[in-house]
Amino acid sequence: MIENLVYVRPGEDLQGQVREDAIIESARALNDLDIDLLKLEYPGSPEGCRRLAGILDRPWAVLSAGVPFDQFTDIIRIAADEGGASGFIAGRSVWREVVSLAGHQRQEFLTSVALPRLERLIAVAEHSARPWTEISRPAAATSPRAPSAP
Repeated sequence: MIENLVYVRPGEDLQGQVREDAIIESARALNDLDIDLLKLEYPGSPEGCRRLAGILDRPWAVLSAGVPFDQFTDIIRIAADEGGASGFIAGRSVWREVVSLAGHQRQEFLTSVALPRLERLIAVAEHSARPWTEISRPAAATSPRAPSAP
């Protein structure tokens, strides 16, 4: 599994179309590696997801990158519907608020808020995501082997 995160260098403005282009170009480069799954940031638009779908020949999952939960449900839907994403990888979007809690409050949050959030994300993915088994990958270069002598 290869993860695609775009980091801003000092003095660089990596927003909007520039950010989308950076995500697309890094995905294009990673697609050429012999890997099973790409973890990609949401490129920022449905068009960016369609651009990903046009260049990738292997499954990909969209990263939450810490966006708010309600926004991430829409991102999963767009990434799957427009870009053929096979799933999601979420952390802070599900449990961000828990870091300020302790003890019983933490457990209560995880049970009553984080778990239902995760279940909601799973439901969105089950409805929209493209099964990874449907993604065509280039055949590995193999040469037939001669049978070995007994």
